[in-house]
Formats: sequence, structure tokens, C-alpha cells
Amino acid sequence: MIKVSFKTLKSGMFSTYLDIYYKTSDNKSKRSYEFLGIHVHKDYSSPRVWIMEKDSENMKLVQAIRNTRETVLNFAKHGYEKPNKRVLDLYSHKSFYGSFS
Repeated sequence: MIKVSFKTLKSGMFSTYLDIYYKTSDNKSKRSYEFLGIHVHKDYSSPRVWIMEKDSENMKLVQAIRNTRETVLNFAKHGYEKPNKRVLDLYSHKSFYGSFS
């Protein structure tokens, strides 16, 4: 399980980090942290708090990172590796250059 958490900074802003809980191979629970280096103006821990417009882009990024880490953790928990998406390189394809001639 991965939860987004917030730490208050001296400036009054909040630093975001991922609070990661997982089980080891001997079935013991472990906890780790990953500080993201993304700062927001409010603590959004409560689901009832509305996201401010100036923090919306940062919170979208935080949620995207959290979702990625959660997917990787779930795949690892079941002994699988997350499949990588193939990136199509249009610039190396011959028909791409031929269309501009």
C-alpha cells in the first residue's frame, strides 16, 4: 500500500512524500519513505480538502508517481516484472521521411 503524505516545512508549505508499506519474503511488514521534492501550499491528507488551483498540477504529478509505484509494488508482490511499453520511433521509420518529400 502506498499513501501520499505531507510534511510541514519552515516556509509554511508542505513537502510531499510516499509512505510505502509492504511485506517481505518472510511475511514481515516493512515501511519506507520516498520524498518526492514536490511542494504544495496545503496538506491534502484528508479527502475532504479541495485541491487549490495553484497546486493542481503538482498534485496530479504526485498521484501519477504514486500510481506508478503502486503498480510496480503490486507486480513485484506477485513475482512479476512490470512490462515496459514499446516506444515507437517515428523519426527512424522510412515512410515518415518520405511523407515530407
